[in-house]
Amino acid sequence: MPRQPDGAVAATPRRIRTEIEVDELANWLRSSERNTPVVVVTTHFDKPVTRLNADKIAADLTGIAEVVILETGPHTERLAEVVGPMWGVFGSGGRIYPADTYWHHNPYFAPIFIRYTGTTGAKQSEEIIRRTINRDYGATSTRPVKDWDGPSMLGAERRPIDLDAVRREKAGRNYDKVPENRPAFTSSLGDSMDPLQAQVLRELALRSTEAAPEVVAPEVATSEPVRAELPQSPRRRRQ
Repeated sequence: MPRQPDGAVAATPRRIRTEIEVDELANWLRSSERNTPVVVVTTHFDKPVTRLNADKIAADLTGIAEVVILETGPHTERLAEVVGPMWGVFGSGGRIYPADTYWHHNPYFAPIFIRYTGTTGAKQSEEIIRRTINRDYGATSTRPVKDWDGPSMLGAERRPIDLDAVRREKAGRNYDKVPENRPAFTSSLGDSMDPLQAQVLRELALRSTEAAPEVVAPEVATSEPVRAELPQSPRRRRQ
């Protein structure tokens, strides 16, 4: 992903729509060429809306940070799989990924904002804006950041994704071209299909290729109607 000029960040959030865009986002987050922070806002578990005010965050951080919306489910799971579970975000939460690379070695330098008692989405949205503008990327955990002894995001298992190979693998899919005002993080593909709808279609296509088992009706040895024996309740058995 080439370096983008300062001020080339859109004033509206970008919604991630495809699996390839999730992989592109993961590569962009880990890129040393990125010169602006990225704020990832995730949706609720059961509906495609956010608790955090992504529109306000993007408007207030225009030219300062990129804001993307990621649906909780396969997309957030894929992001955590690529960047590491400690660096993921899901379930109506949000996370700031600084432009520096030191957070690659310590997840506590990528502030995460999750729902907890006494904190509203509006309050946390303001906190994300404030901390991004002030570059306040200190730890949001009670654990001191200097004591981090976990794995690094840049280990051998965190190699950049070969997006060309992913595109070749998914070449059979029908992606609709969606013109939109993309932020500094851009994708060559757009998809207007709802992710859940796409998943259902994939499962239906898979089932249609499987051989249906042959159903053989049981033979009846008598001409009398067959009566099904229903299990008796414990009370009737005692009588």
